[in-house]
Amino acid sequence: MRQIPVVDLFAGPGGLSEGFHAYSAADLGFSVRASIEKEEYAYNTLLLRSFFREFPRGAAPEAYYEYVSGLGMSRDELFARFPEQAARATQKAHLLELGASTEARALTDQIVERAIGGAADWVLLGGPPCQAYSVAGRARHAKVERAVFEADQRHLLYREYLRILARFRPAVFVMENVKGLATAKLGGESVFRRILEDLEAPARAMDLTESAASDIRYHICSFVVRRPDARLLRAQDFVIEADRYGMPQKRERIILLGIRADIAAEPFSALEPEKPPTVGDVIGDLPPLRSRLSREPDSPEAWNRHVLQGAESVLTMEQVRTWPKLREHLEKVIRELPFGRPTGGRFMQGEPRLRRLGEWYADPRLRGFLNHEARSHMPSDLARYLFVSCFGAVFGQSPSLHDFPPELYPDHQNVGEALKKGSGGFVDRFKVQLRDQPASTIVSHMAKDGHYYIHFDPLQCRSLTVREAARLQTFPDNYFFEGNRTEQYTQVGNAVPPLLANKLARVVAELLGTKASAGTQPAETAKLDAAAP
Repeated sequence: MRQIPVVDLFAGPGGLSEGFHAYSAADLGFSVRASIEKEEYAYNTLLLRSFFREFPRGAAPEAYYEYVSGLGMSRDELFARFPEQAARATQKAHLLELGASTEARALTDQIVERAIGGAADWVLLGGPPCQAYSVAGRARHAKVERAVFEADQRHLLYREYLRILARFRPAVFVMENVKGLATAKLGGESVFRRILEDLEAPARAMDLTESAASDIRYHICSFVVRRPDARLLRAQDFVIEADRYGMPQKRERIILLGIRADIAAEPFSALEPEKPPTVGDVIGDLPPLRSRLSREPDSPEAWNRHVLQGAESVLTMEQVRTWPKLREHLEKVIRELPFGRPTGGRFMQGEPRLRRLGEWYADPRLRGFLNHEARSHMPSDLARYLFVSCFGAVFGQSPSLHDFPPELYPDHQNVGEALKKGSGGFVDRFKVQLRDQPASTIVSHMAKDGHYYIHFDPLQCRSLTVREAARLQTFPDNYFFEGNRTEQYTQVGNAVPPLLANKLARVVAELLGTKASAGTQPAETAKLDAAAP
């Protein structure tokens, strides 16, 4: 099998590279040779997954499962048992802040050179963090001088990305970014159009017009929209709606496909729409849990008492009395509320029984579920979660703040303003993930609170666990997230869904498997280094 080298920048926990690694066809596959990430806990997750990939599919050692299941083995002991695989993993996963210094750039170049080994056809993954270009970031930077904006570290990371493109000339690059990039403007100029021009000619964008890399050009294509001339593509044509392409989540991101100009870009198959799995399809088989209690001693008795008190209180509220079906559902919860459910943990025994995508998620050797631990909630929030989950089950939608009984309004200064305006993010501060629909976008904010990610089952009365969020992001069950729970949520929320990446890999494989490449090896020029930010 022909193995195409892959380098993953700004890798996070490795969602993009996981999807490419998992792709395989009779004659072509992808070999993830290097991943670079600056956050320590995401890097630790990346390193462990790199170690896992050093073994043939289905042949990871039992010691790996002992470690991720928390059965007394440390990661140091695991790596010591398999030193060759651990050494290779360490050569592929790197803790490094791209573009942070001259030394960091030199080390990055060494990593990339070693990874591609002189190959003309290789793939670059990842997008530079562009919070400066996002919807929220755009508002913050609207009145900032261009010179100040371009000195922003995130802009420097973008220039580092261009430098790597210009110097190492990947056959294909896949760049992911926030949807807000499509409409962002700076000084009245479209940021997105400027970025497309930069990516089409990265050496020119870096003012390397006299260097050996000045001739490098890319066609920038959409994975989902075909037009006779790529120049006719609109910014919206690059937005991928994840649920439209079989993901169990309503996630919209810009994903660009860059094809080196010496490789014919036409024709190739765009992603094919397919019916998405629902929340119930992909998390309904996970062991039911109860949340913990915060701000007071936790116990099964205390939790049951608070949930029952919350249910009985909601039943007496005047607004709820006007909804007979909602009252009936709450009364059913009171009758069926279980006692003594676990709160979960690093590992929970069980057997996956997925309704969709079982082959993608399940690993029969795991014999359970990782990172499946409920977070703690204040007793006052349990009543809100109970109301929201019952409302969703009865009415098929999540309630807005306007649907809440006044007694359940959160004690927050934004409540009055939200009710008065009738719109804004705070109106949907509490949101249930409906069993029969794809989930809301999984984002890193869930590390701060779970109000936007309430489980559909009122008998559990909690927000989603890391594993449930990972399922909605399509991480395989044997993918273990390092760090504490907050750090795990952040990693999952920041990732590209691996299954979506796997579908992108199919498009790239079609390009590289059928197109002849006349690419040259990376140019070595002093001017490239001199032009680095």
